[in-house]
Amino acid sequence: MTAPSFAAGRQEQLRLVGWLRWRLFVNGLRTRRGKADLASKIIVGIFVGGIVLVVGPLIGMGAWYGVHTSQPFVIPGELWAIFVVWLMLPIFVSGFGAESDPGSLLRFPLRYSAFLLLALAHGAFDPVSVAASYWLLSMLVGIAIASLGAAAWALPALAGFALFNLLLNRVIYAWLSHWLAKRRTREILGLVFLLVMFSFQLCGPLTQRYGKTAMPMLMRLVTFGRFFPAGLSASTIAAGHAGGFAGALMDLAGLAGYCILFAWALSIRLRAEYRGELVSEARVEKSAAPTAVREGFSVAGLSPTVAALLEKDVKYLIRNTTMFFTLAVPFILVVVMSLNKGTAQNAGPSFMRSGSTVFPLSVAYVMLVLVGFAYNALGYDGAGLSVLFAAPVRFRDVMVAKNLLHTLMVSVELLLIAILDWIVVGPVRAKILLLTLLGAAGAILVNLAIGDLMSLYFPRKLNFGQMRRQQTSGLSILVSLGTQVVLFGLAAGLYLLSHVTGNLAWCGIGFLVLDVIAVVLYRQVLASVDGIALKRRDALVTELCR
Repeated sequence: MTAPSFAAGRQEQLRLVGWLRWRLFVNGLRTRRGKADLASKIIVGIFVGGIVLVVGPLIGMGAWYGVHTSQPFVIPGELWAIFVVWLMLPIFVSGFGAESDPGSLLRFPLRYSAFLLLALAHGAFDPVSVAASYWLLSMLVGIAIASLGAAAWALPALAGFALFNLLLNRVIYAWLSHWLAKRRTREILGLVFLLVMFSFQLCGPLTQRYGKTAMPMLMRLVTFGRFFPAGLSASTIAAGHAGGFAGALMDLAGLAGYCILFAWALSIRLRAEYRGELVSEARVEKSAAPTAVREGFSVAGLSPTVAALLEKDVKYLIRNTTMFFTLAVPFILVVVMSLNKGTAQNAGPSFMRSGSTVFPLSVAYVMLVLVGFAYNALGYDGAGLSVLFAAPVRFRDVMVAKNLLHTLMVSVELLLIAILDWIVVGPVRAKILLLTLLGAAGAILVNLAIGDLMSLYFPRKLNFGQMRRQQTSGLSILVSLGTQVVLFGLAAGLYLLSHVTGNLAWCGIGFLVLDVIAVVLYRQVLASVDGIALKRRDALVTELCR
């Protein structure tokens, strides 16, 4: 006797998925990790939400002013700003973004229409999407106060603009997730992203050098902006307010065309995913012939166990080519700073063009870029963590190897930064060099100690082929940011004390005290690593091996 088949309708499937997501959220709060993540997101949400709420009325007043005074650049400028935020910000706040993936629900018999709606809802309820939608609503309110006639055209124009941004957001992440499933495309996209970030950094220096000569050309390029969705939405509002109904309808039709185009591009990926397409790196068949066994690392002062674990982590780093792009970011900063040196206008104060100032700033930037990896030190191991627990090694040695690799990365980066600073900016005074290295040593040890604890209590498996999967838990991100604020605040306070008293010795004494405290803290953490790992063995394996 065959079991009766049951296919729930679309509304019922959406209701069941909503119930499932709610139960996953409630069940996640039963663990200490779930409660900590929720608390961190609430704290960050309050801070970011306050900024979003304040910006909304400002955007509304700007829209009112643009319509009331018939200023041609206010509405397009606000729409372009919202477009850039909606496009770029999700990349930088993915740690606090939505974590659910509609593709994971395809193991259930979902209808395609339900799957499509879930994919769109996944983007619509993203925090950045909610904030941008609120700003668009504020614009609508400001336009309505200025002119009800303009608001009648602003409603479909802003709604179409919001739909376009939602579709564009989904298209980008759908196709990027498809491309990032392969190592070669990850490398290409990482290089493209690095070049884009470098171009943003160059905007300031290039504006100072060529701003006056390039302005006429930029003004001519601005006219082409009206053919893009932000320009079409603004043109619809302006034409409708001026009584040009035919022009407003044509602009709305152009905006609708953009929406249809990106909806079609999204449907290609969603249908392929719905039909079971699975993209992964091709496995290379290895010959059955035995391979020669070679000796591992032999590092003076390290036990064979720690040396072997260090070799494993070095190989993980070498295979992670996207990390190379991250390591290149501080060098880009130094090059950008050097562009301000020797300009015709000598923009900026003179002390900002000296090596004794650029080097500490570069070191601070290196710390901000690299210390975050210490707060998820076990993320690279993934399913291999179970092997580490089965192997006859102490977990203390595992963390020491990871900390050595992290310290080695920072040290090499600082050495190369010092050389680059000396070449492009100028020499660094010996006192400044010594004080900076003293402060950096204490900061590294503090971050390693706290990072080891966060890695054991709040680990996160790294997923290189997923765009929206956060690489570190929300609480780890919050603790990392708080640690950097405290450390940089302490360094700034010591510098201010030395500046007021006219004696740099206060900085040296303060940094030496910080180093001693950091050494004691790090030793205490290492002494407790074995017990913590053994106590949380099941939780670590569950999180990292799934």
